[in-house]
Amino acid sequence: RFMSYLNAIENVHWPKSPLLRISTEYSIPQWLLEAWSDSFGLEGACLLCKECNNRGPVTVRANTLKASREQLQVKLASEGVESLPTQYSPWGLTFTQGRPIGGTWQLSASKQRLMELQDEGS
Repeated sequence: RFMSYLNAIENVHWPKSPLLRISTEYSIPQWLLEAWSDSFGLEGACLLCKECNNRGPVTVRANTLKASREQLQVKLASEGVESLPTQYSPWGLTFTQGRPIGGTWQLSASKQRLMELQDEGS
């Protein structure tokens, strides 16, 4: 099933080896793909490759010297950016629509240093 997807891509000169081909398409080191393939089979390894290439959530940390998380959320909403409190960090917000058009640096909340783009785990 996955190989039929790969074969449908036109005008690409893929390597003949299936592992090298998948490694090339997803920018995953071949040694890692081989390990995943041994553990999960080729289809499972392909699913992992696909997931590794998905964008993560856009998360910001409130600069609590200037605004609370709740104040930042209101400010972002006034700029058209909807967000939800992060699950683990008491200072974070996750943008529900992903990256805003133009990036986070264009938001006035960013220019006023009310927030810092930061993964929740940081």
